[in-house]
Amino acid sequence: MLATPPPAQLAAAEPLGEAMPVPDNVEATVRALLDVAGLPVSDEEFESLVEAYPTLREAADRLYLEEVRYEEPALIFTPLAPERE
Repeated sequence: MLATPPPAQLAAAEPLGEAMPVPDNVEATVRALLDVAGLPVSDEEFESLVEAYPTLREAADRLYLEEVRYEEPALIFTPLAPERE
């Protein structure tokens, strides 16, 4: 099973490779993403998404941590498996 690193380690972790830069025109990027997804939003929702996009983009880039790159995810739960000590 993959252990979650402590918050301090997560904050200090570097993403794999280069992080995607936040685009110069965040409004155009958010509009394009919404259009591709076919999601209609109100003007208020759009402004909220434009404000949140840089933070969300950075968080998505940080999902790829070097220290867990070669770990295997725990995909199977076997309730009858013997306990490990």
